[in-house]
Amino acid sequence: MENGEVMEVVEAVEEEEDKNLKIHDLLRQLCLSKFIYDQQRVILLSTLEEKHNYRMRHSNGIIRTFISMQVDIPK
Repeated sequence: MENGEVMEVVEAVEEEEDKNLKIHDLLRQLCLSKFIYDQQRVILLSTLEEKHNYRMRHSNGIIRTFISMQVDIPK
């Protein structure tokens, strides 16, 4: 193999390694963003459950609904 051929092989290998590194980096970013999304989802669900449990513990079983009405007073 001549010197020029060796350089072509080296360049091809470097290009392939660069592609693999880019793919690896994209996969890592994808996994990281999925992990962050899952963590945010768990935190949100946990927060909602805590609010629900708090309401259930501090409720006396009576549900009150307030309806605002505009009443015209005769003059």
